[in-house]
Amino acid sequence: HTGIELIRQCHEAGISKPFILLTGVSDKKVDIEAAKAGAYDYLTKSELTTELMERSLRYSMQRYSAFTNIKESENKYRDLFIKSNDIIFVLDKKFHLIHFNPMITTLLGYSPVELLNTPIAKFFDKQEDANTFTEKVEANDVKNDTEIVMLTKDDLRKTFLASCSLIQSSEGESQYQGILYDYTNIKKSYAERLVKEKIETTERLVR
Repeated sequence: HTGIELIRQCHEAGISKPFILLTGVSDKKVDIEAAKAGAYDYLTKSELTTELMERSLRYSMQRYSAFTNIKESENKYRDLFIKSNDIIFVLDKKFHLIHFNPMITTLLGYSPVELLNTPIAKFFDKQEDANTFTEKVEANDVKNDTEIVMLTKDDLRKTFLASCSLIQSSEGESQYQGILYDYTNIKKSYAERLVKEKIETTERLVR
């Protein structure tokens, strides 16, 4: 087997280490194939020196360390994203849903296919509230205490506390990242307590 085939087999087996490929002949095509396979560096045996090997080892380990840190960070934030009890979403500049965590399907009842690339305004209880929300998002004025009401697929009203802010995608495009905290039961409990207090006050007055 060639060194490139060995590197591919290692990656298929889940082994991600900083491989350095040594070859007998300098060939640009092999260099490109090695990079595609996942080699961190490519050295020609006839040109190999102590200094060159030391540089290659140091460079590969630095890249591997950076890659490992990024991977750990991705895994940590992916867990937060997936397991969050709040809705986390990203909108494009037209306010269409382009990324979201599983909690949005749990709370609103829509499938991922029904949500993807759909205007977030579609899920608001009232169109004028949706317009106000998008205007506030554009003005970067959606704070943690912004209250919005959305409809589930079964036409149930849910109250959320929303926050949303402008971000830049890796391609440099403007997007909006937001969080919706389900406030329905808390608000319902608060409303029920108010009603109970009013009833008790009325009963006292009657007595």
